[in-house]
Amino acid sequence: MRENRRHAGKASQAEIAHVAARMLVEGTAESFAEAKRKAAESLGLMHARKLPENMAVQEALIEYQALFGGETHRARIVSLRHAALEALHALAVFEPRLVGPVLYGTACEYSPVTLHLYTDEVEAVIRHFHDLGMAYGLGETRLNIHGKQTATFPSFEI
Repeated sequence: MRENRRHAGKASQAEIAHVAARMLVEGTAESFAEAKRKAAESLGLMHARKLPENMAVQEALIEYQALFGGETHRARIVSLRHAALEALHALAVFEPRLVGPVLYGTACEYSPVTLHLYTDEVEAVIRHFHDLGMAYGLGETRLNIHGKQTATFPSFEI
């Protein structure tokens, strides 16, 4: 009996991961955390004690895109990586690093190109955008650092 319960828990996590992947592709969730929460709720598992790890959702996303994405998905990745390369060159002074779905090849229709910039002065990034004539929006993003610690960083949408 105990063994069956353990397998049922794993099956529920796998099912949550697959539904979460579909939600990310369809644009009904913007992050892995939101997708996992919404997936659990849609499956009637509102009190799921343990949601799948992000890696399980990543694997489900890769499977989903391999099955349903085809040439459209491949063309999207090429296009987004081209845009990322242009941004990397334009922002080279800030030692940018490509991160997220475009890097991993799992970008969906609604996925942004995400770069991490390195600077001690946020105003330098703003001046750089002005010099390039780029419109931008300024916000904040919370990121996990060193395991469970989080920190808030300025973010720009261009």
